Amino acid sequence: MKRYKFTDSKNDVLHQIDEDGKSRMSCAIDHFEYTEWLANGGVTDAYDPEPTPAPAPTLVKQILASPADLAALKKALGI
Repeated sequence: MKRYKFTDSKNDVLHQIDEDGKSRMSCAIDHFEYTEWLANGGVTDAYDPEPTPAPAPTLVKQILASPADLAALKKALGI
């Protein structure tokens, strides 16, 4: 059975998810197939935001994270 899932937090565009779990079509909330599906009791899947990746550590944090690297840096700089 196909289902629909919102594509973003605005809830105005949907992916149609086929029986195999793949999306091959997007549509607006006023699309006739979607409105008919809703009228027959369909419940739209909520939008799942992508997780925000953690920021990459700065060079200073990378150096301070490893005492061996800090020692090598000091040696290279003649400190």
